[in-house]
Amino acid sequence: MQDEWGGIDKKIEKTVMALNKRGIRTTGSCEGHADHGSPSPWISISARPEIDTEGVLERENRELQKSVQALLDQFYKGRNVSEDKKIVIRNGKHSFWIHNGGKLFDAWRAHVEEIVEKNKRGEEITSSLPQLGIANYQAQLEAYQKEFEDFGDSILLTSTHSDDEESD
Repeated sequence: MQDEWGGIDKKIEKTVMALNKRGIRTTGSCEGHADHGSPSPWISISARPEIDTEGVLERENRELQKSVQALLDQFYKGRNVSEDKKIVIRNGKHSFWIHNGGKLFDAWRAHVEEIVEKNKRGEEITSSLPQLGIANYQAQLEAYQKEFEDFGDSILLTSTHSDDEESD
């Protein structure tokens, strides 16, 4: 299985598959890495980008976002996790992302945006990802990955119950 960016990382695969099974089109994902790339998991979601005329893409993305938010609301009903670990939605230009990581994700995105700006100015780019001041970096990443795996299980469980109800 792969998305528009290539293969799908193992620790995010279940959630990507569960969203796709629900008709929610994913366009990119990462399980998060301690040594490169994103330090926390994320999934990019978008309606079909080829329909970007007269606001259609934006409207369809809003509908997808409502569906994902409903899944997240159900998942977090009665579930007590730190805001840092909680999966949230963030709008993008032609898509939206779900991610956790709070300060860790935000610091990484700021780092990426800084690299993009340096590239535009023709400045030298250092590719190393700063540790971002996060203690127990690997343990934090594993907790974020587990949250995504649990979310994937929740979606699959919800899908199974919906399928059972439809067949009754």
